[in-house]
Amino acid sequence: LNRLWDFVRLRSSELKLPFSSLKRRAEHEAYAASVARDRGVSTPDVAALGETDSGSVFLAYLEVDAVPLAQVDPGELTRPVLNQLWSQLGLLRTARIAHRNLSLLNILIGNNGDLTIIDFDRAEVAADDRDFARDLAGLLVSVAARIGVDDTVSSAVEVLGPEVVAECLPQLQPLALAPDVRRLVNKQKSLIDELAAAARGATGAPEIELEKLERIKIRTVLMILAGSLAFYSLLPQLANIDQTADAVRTANLWWLPAVLAGSALTYVFATVSALGAYSMSLPVLATMRSQLASSFTALVAPANAGGLALGVRFLQKAGFKTSAASSAVGLNAVAGVVVHVGLLFAFVSWTGQVGVGDFELPSASRTLVVIAVVLALCGGLLLIRPIRHRVIGPIVGVLKSAGGHLGTVFTDPVRVLALFGGSLMVTLTYAATLAFSVAAFGGGISIPAICTAFLVAVTIATVAPTPGGIGAIEAAMIATLAGFGMDHGPAVGAVLTFRLGTFWLPILPGWYTFVWMERHGEI
Repeated sequence: LNRLWDFVRLRSSELKLPFSSLKRRAEHEAYAASVARDRGVSTPDVAALGETDSGSVFLAYLEVDAVPLAQVDPGELTRPVLNQLWSQLGLLRTARIAHRNLSLLNILIGNNGDLTIIDFDRAEVAADDRDFARDLAGLLVSVAARIGVDDTVSSAVEVLGPEVVAECLPQLQPLALAPDVRRLVNKQKSLIDELAAAARGATGAPEIELEKLERIKIRTVLMILAGSLAFYSLLPQLANIDQTADAVRTANLWWLPAVLAGSALTYVFATVSALGAYSMSLPVLATMRSQLASSFTALVAPANAGGLALGVRFLQKAGFKTSAASSAVGLNAVAGVVVHVGLLFAFVSWTGQVGVGDFELPSASRTLVVIAVVLALCGGLLLIRPIRHRVIGPIVGVLKSAGGHLGTVFTDPVRVLALFGGSLMVTLTYAATLAFSVAAFGGGISIPAICTAFLVAVTIATVAPTPGGIGAIEAAMIATLAGFGMDHGPAVGAVLTFRLGTFWLPILPGWYTFVWMERHGEI
């Protein structure tokens, strides 16, 4: 379970493939320990390695009369002991062996004060500097938790040098530490911050951004679960369960392939739009992979922030400068908004001729009055400086990014057609997919009404605090379809089918594509 959670949570660069068998793991530990000992590291001699008749594997070391440093009194962590500790770590670094689970629990001290390092089962031979930095970060935290940050940092700098200590600063974060060390951080919340400040002061290193290790944060997972639970627990309030169950039993399943095909087509048209915004010379398949991977990154943050970040990263890897990548992604997003708003007004006006279910849409004059009042209120709020900075700042940033790219796109008619045509077809294909889902549950409402329901629901979902608009888009879509005259039971079934085909099912291939792109250097 821990490996599975790490595989979902962490970036691919943080993952190590598991050994194919327990025997391979024991062989690796024995090899790593032996190489370390040959390079001068104090570690026990391997006494025996084998397999019993029953299939059990054993690895035995010569006995060492010593106890873990974690069990000794802090007063015994004297300067000579600390100097020896950092020297042993320096020998591991010289040997290019990263322990990857280093803490005071697996460093033993004998009666004569000599140290011995054990437990090389997670060690990495021919490791890179990031792994060494993590070993050092873990030891700094472990020692600082016992004797304080000042003595810890000064002794490490004295033995290893300021450059080596400064290299570990990006790894001074809980996720980069061994589980035993992480528990120390949980008990002493300010320890890492104090340690980082002391290390910067002793090495002269500037403020360094922590390395990003997570692919998805725990709070994002909790938000997804909470949003899903909230919506699906409210389903009985949206429709009678028996009515919904009857609708599912009588649904025409022959429409499901059309729903899945429509969902797949949206990625094709999204690729066309992206090529128009980015560059027509980009590889088509790689660009399509980035669009499919965005179905997974939609879980990372609300309002498709994860998808935008993925787009920028993809373009950076393709050779774009950061400013150009941001401009291209911003232009693609703005084009999608323009198309969506245009279609929303068009379909609302169309369906407004006959009203929505039991209530009529407001007249044009009343609509203008409401718009004027809303704009006046918004203008009043923007006079408040904090609100102005929080609202206007991000909008201006996106528009500036998009504006910087407009000139190169709008001089090429093919790119303009791809950009806006692709965005138009993405929106219409999603609306058509909802129409297929409605048809599977008996239909009964017009195509313009279905398109309006989709456009209104997506508009509401963009301001929802949940990733992918979970909960908000379903509730809005069901309410709008019901407002147009569709029975609640079939409306619930149609919306859940639509979301299954266009949101939930693409997550798995999107995740696989995301991992593939990471491993092949595309993001």
